[in-house]
Amino acid sequence: MLSVSLTAKRSITLVKTKLVRVLEALRDPAAAHVSHIHGCHIQDLALSSKPWNVTLKLFYACGAAACLPDGYTYGTCGFASPPAIVAMFSLTLLAVAACVARAAPIVEVPVSLLTTSQINLVRQRLIEGSQARQLGTSTQALLEYDYPSLSVYGSLALAIPNPIDTSLIPGSVYSVTDRVIQTRNPLVSEAFVYDTSVGDPASLGVAILVANFSGATGGDYNTAIQQQLDYLLTKAPRNTDGAISHRSEQIQLWSDNVSMVPPFLAYYGALHNNATVMAEAYNQVRTYRNGLKLDSNTGLWRHIQLGTNVDIGHWSSGNGWAASGMMRVLATIASSSFSGLYPNEQADLATWIAEILTSAWAYQLPNGALYNYPDLSSPASATPSYEASPSTAFSDASGTALLAATTYRLAAHLVRHPRVTSTNGTGSTTRSLADVLARSGYSVRSLLEPASKARKAVAASVDPSTGWLTGVANPWSYSQPGTVSPEGQAFVLMLEAAVKDWETLIKSTDQNTLNAGLGD
Repeated sequence: MLSVSLTAKRSITLVKTKLVRVLEALRDPAAAHVSHIHGCHIQDLALSSKPWNVTLKLFYACGAAACLPDGYTYGTCGFASPPAIVAMFSLTLLAVAACVARAAPIVEVPVSLLTTSQINLVRQRLIEGSQARQLGTSTQALLEYDYPSLSVYGSLALAIPNPIDTSLIPGSVYSVTDRVIQTRNPLVSEAFVYDTSVGDPASLGVAILVANFSGATGGDYNTAIQQQLDYLLTKAPRNTDGAISHRSEQIQLWSDNVSMVPPFLAYYGALHNNATVMAEAYNQVRTYRNGLKLDSNTGLWRHIQLGTNVDIGHWSSGNGWAASGMMRVLATIASSSFSGLYPNEQADLATWIAEILTSAWAYQLPNGALYNYPDLSSPASATPSYEASPSTAFSDASGTALLAATTYRLAAHLVRHPRVTSTNGTGSTTRSLADVLARSGYSVRSLLEPASKARKAVAASVDPSTGWLTGVANPWSYSQPGTVSPEGQAFVLMLEAAVKDWETLIKSTDQNTLNAGLGD
């Protein structure tokens, strides 16, 4: 369905009428000998109403009384022959029709695909199945779905009340964070939990910050937070570009890390009014992109670079991790007191997110899902940029879910924060994020349809009797299919949380505001 302005509809009708009258005049024997146009006029028709903001030049060529516009008088501008009249009006009609065809589609309200009982089963399986390395992802999903106002996308993210209202206490999150704080041994590891991964423990950071700022009393949160932060900033291994290694035993970059370390740094910086740590969050995203987006024929990132056991494939979940992590950093910066200091960084993040999403959805399968390595589906116009065994190509509902969730989050962000404003220096400048993306060839509006298809594929993959997401990548052997995935459970909750937020937003937002955010 198209949102077409009355002005454009009337324009098409007007040009059609004039074209018919020109044709009738040319069939008139009295007019057939006319070799020049008399009374050639140009009128500006400004289609200034949303969503075009363009001006079309409608040419009214009047060679006979039958095709004179009302109120026009004869004049002379002998430059065109009768066939040119028809061509002129025909091209004008096509121009206006093309303008209408480009009209912004009305944003549709998502429909419910999973029942409340199914969502409860998904949550239950997530809590039961999460092991130490997955606790950060689990708590993030619980925050987004069960306590949305406290997530980085929520209204209280940077204004957490303490003491917190009992109705807002994130009990399921506290149960994880309290246990982590109480059982950690700082003599063994400065991280929240001991792990050979640098990134996995840090993924708990946002939930632990929320618990600490909302008054959790399960242990010494402050000390744990500072020790984890100090380890990341001063002791964790880095590559030559400054990217914090995802592994502790070797310098290695994983796309997963972008959802683990940068969101923690950004949220810490926002809550503690620390511009240095906030800037480091962006810097980590930038250096990871430098190290993993290495193939010029796609916007997708490689999964693992440097060290041993690399994976140069464009893993779906890995690209979902990267896009989702950047989205959380972007949302945090935009809502913080530092928003005006980092307009270019916000524009970069939005562009890099759209880059991944656009590239991923280009490989969407007919059922709405993506392969675990999307470009193994290889449409005729594209080929994989790396060699991989065909046996590794299978539909992956978990990566599909996370990329769909991030698509809805980016769309909502553009509506809520349509412009970035610089407050550096003496003046201020502002830019439309939709325009920034358009200049790079990206349209978030166009990504909503594949995200909707993906959501249907994900919902169809949830076992209604158990709540497990089926058709997933093996979380312990990512190139192989698995039976269950705690991360996949989290991604389903993240997707449904993002859709709920998007639904609430579009129901309360007028079409012009949606168009301003998403672009025409």
